[in-house]
Amino acid sequence: MTNFLIVLFIGIIGFTGGLYIMQQGLADVIDPNNPADAEAAKEIGFVGANSFNAFIYVYRMTLGDFQLDAFA
Repeated sequence: MTNFLIVLFIGIIGFTGGLYIMQQGLADVIDPNNPADAEAAKEIGFVGANSFNAFIYVYRMTLGDFQLDAFA
């Protein structure tokens, strides 16, 4: 059981970093002055404002809580 939990924790950390970095990259691409991008700017924060919220988001996904409403 210990080996499984270690691998699970490493996977959660990896996906946390990946999703958080992806979210930051999407925020850099969107121009807030463009009216067409105004709607997309609201949907960018799907994993949270910081890495702790991203960790909680990925942990909840591992438990089966798939709230995919924020994904465009």
